[in-house]
Amino acid sequence: SPTDTPKAMLEHVLSLDRVGVLVEKDNFGEIVRLERASAVLMTYYRNNIQHAFVLPSLVASIVLHYEAIQKDLLLDAVSKVYPFLQGELFLHFNRDELKAQISKIIDEFTRQEVIHSSENLLSINRPKVRILQLWSAGVREILQRYYITVSILQREPQISRGLLEKESQLVAQRLSVLHGINAPEFFDKAVFSTFIANLKDEGYFDEQGNGHLEHLNALASILDHLISSEISLTIRGTMEKTENPE
Repeated sequence: SPTDTPKAMLEHVLSLDRVGVLVEKDNFGEIVRLERASAVLMTYYRNNIQHAFVLPSLVASIVLHYEAIQKDLLLDAVSKVYPFLQGELFLHFNRDELKAQISKIIDEFTRQEVIHSSENLLSINRPKVRILQLWSAGVREILQRYYITVSILQREPQISRGLLEKESQLVAQRLSVLHGINAPEFFDKAVFSTFIANLKDEGYFDEQGNGHLEHLNALASILDHLISSEISLTIRGTMEKTENPE
């Protein structure tokens, strides 16, 4: 239950049969990790609770990657990404409720000293940056998927929705292989279809069905900050190969 200590929860997991949790020792202590096959299976359990953690994860990701950001700019970034998370994970907050919820998350991260908050500025608390990294990991692959599709649309605003889904899926497949992403849904056509439908609902396509570049560029600017340079290079390199196959 949520009242258990972290130590008690870890001991319970280690006591379970056939979970695939391994404990290894090195010179610095013990390392707990999952067998590869179990890591894939665990994405199912992660996805079942992802809706509960995705907003704190998004806030953590924004503070982590910007290092210091004004609170109103963070709220603006969240408001641009939120409709897509809402469509994918069935989140229930409306825009007013979202602002209040983000304020609660900021207050809690500040209370735990995971971030610094002074008037309108939020920043990393360096001694606890590892905790911030762990929090941000929950939304990382979702943002990578969004970035793939938005990047393709920026390059090819007139691309058909069917081809956009296909190219997004191909780029995601390559990214998953090159960067060891074990989640099968990472390159699932359905998640890209949902995202593209939500892009349309949010006005990222014009009346002719072409990508609305001004809106896309604003969203891409946020996502670009939240994606590692290594991942971004892989995505762009794969897109070039897709456009110019040998």
